[in-house]
Amino acid sequence: MKKIFFFPIVFFSHIVIAQNTPKQQDIQKLLSVMQVKNTMQKLVDDAIDIYKKQNPAVPQHIWNEIKNKVDYTSFMNKVAAIYDKCYSEQEIKQLIKYIPTLKPEQQPQLKPEVQERSYIASNEFGKGFAALVKAQLKGKKY
Repeated sequence: MKKIFFFPIVFFSHIVIAQNTPKQQDIQKLLSVMQVKNTMQKLVDDAIDIYKKQNPAVPQHIWNEIKNKVDYTSFMNKVAAIYDKCYSEQEIKQLIKYIPTLKPEQQPQLKPEVQERSYIASNEFGKGFAALVKAQLKGKKY
């Protein structure tokens, strides 16, 4: 009987460990070096500024609430999956070294598939954000 309970625990612990491979750790490091989340947060801030101009009657605390409800997790997971699919572990390590050498105005040369998939993921994130803003403003009667 004890073996029946022991097996699932061992099995699931191996799954959790396997999900945090060196490649996936490197991908997280790369996304940090590339400032992907920071960039998306800046885009959200810029979008909120645009919405504020379009809806001047909405108080600042409502915009703060909306900003705090934005969930970046799904987007970051999609981007990580894109890099995992399109780059080897060695390529990820090379990008981690290469990206910091770029000047701020330079864009890294990424595989076309990565650029296209990242654009689609960003577009989906933007649509989700717009829907969140619309729903929140409607729910607050603005």
